[in-house]
Amino acid sequence: MVNPQIFRQYDIRGIVGKDLTDETVYLIGKGYGTYLRRKNLKTAVIGGDARLSTPQFKKQFIKGLLETGIDVTDVGKLATPVLYFSIWKLKTDGGVMITASHNPAEYNGIKLNIGLQSVYGEQIQEILKLIQNGDFESGEGKLDSNSEIDDQYIEFVLEHIDIKRPIKVIVDGGNGMGGPYLPKILRKTGCEVTEMYCEPDGRFPNHHPDPTVEKYMKDLIEAVKNSDAEVGLGLDGDADRIGVIDE
Repeated sequence: MVNPQIFRQYDIRGIVGKDLTDETVYLIGKGYGTYLRRKNLKTAVIGGDARLSTPQFKKQFIKGLLETGIDVTDVGKLATPVLYFSIWKLKTDGGVMITASHNPAEYNGIKLNIGLQSVYGEQIQEILKLIQNGDFESGEGKLDSNSEIDDQYIEFVLEHIDIKRPIKVIVDGGNGMGGPYLPKILRKTGCEVTEMYCEPDGRFPNHHPDPTVEKYMKDLIEAVKNSDAEVGLGLDGDADRIGVIDE
């Protein structure tokens, strides 16, 4: 039985092993695949964050999509903004990100898109109803992968930003998915970058991955105070939130 409480306004999110299991994620994949098919849509891209449960959940979600006849491109482990970029770059009908964003390590979740628009509100509830009724399309989708999206995303960002002068920056990646991207992008613009917690680790061993809460920014605040850095940038678990510390 799928817990309806995990179907929230803008995503699906719950505790791993309690609210989200392999079977639950598989059924959500079938529900989303059916939702796409009934809108005459056929393709989706899928990626995931660094949480320990993400690889298995992504596998189960892909299984559900394929069984409803959706052609899937797996873009691997990446940040949520890169997943959105891949929808645009690969011109897919839908997109799926396995992530619980800024939530604690025991959580995971799913963000769904149709094109570049989020699936939310009543749309998410429609997918829940399909699952509850066992009302699924059937088919044989094809699975492909793409390992070039990261480099294409970084190149795209660099083409669209203009930093007037090099600055000294400290980046706290929060052990989330922003660590492999932001320092590299800033260095390519000529900035001097010091990294903190930029290695993705789904256990989030250093602090909770939410830079909008001051207490989780204390290490970054101290690092900026005790250095000649001009700014500190903190990221959340899937790199779609940012906290900024000035000097």
